[in-house]
Amino acid sequence: MWVNKRFDISDKAVERLEEISTKIKEYDQSPLKSIPKRNSIIRQLRNLFYEGTPKAEYSSVVASYLLNDNDFQVIKGLMQKNSLWDEEFEILENELRFCALEVR
Repeated sequence: MWVNKRFDISDKAVERLEEISTKIKEYDQSPLKSIPKRNSIIRQLRNLFYEGTPKAEYSSVVASYLLNDNDFQVIKGLMQKNSLWDEEFEILENELRFCALEVR
C-alpha cells in the first residue's frame, strides 16, 4: 500500500513538473512576457517545491524525483535566464536537497 502511495505521489509531482516545464518554455519563447503567466509559473513551481520540504508528507520521495528529473534543470535554467529564480527558490532547492534520497 505505501509503495503505491509513494509511486502515485511521485508520478503526480513529475507530471506537474513537466507541465511547468512546458509553460516556462512557452514563456521564454514569447516576445511578450505576460505578468499573469509569469506569476502562475512561479506559484505552481513554488507550491510543487513545498511538497518536497521537511514539513511535507512524503517529502523525501517528492524531493528525490524532482531533483533527479531532467525537467528540473531545464526549468531552473529558464527561470534564471528570465530573472524568475530568486532567493526563495534557492532556499527551497536547498530544502529539497536536504530531504532527497540518494539516487544511484
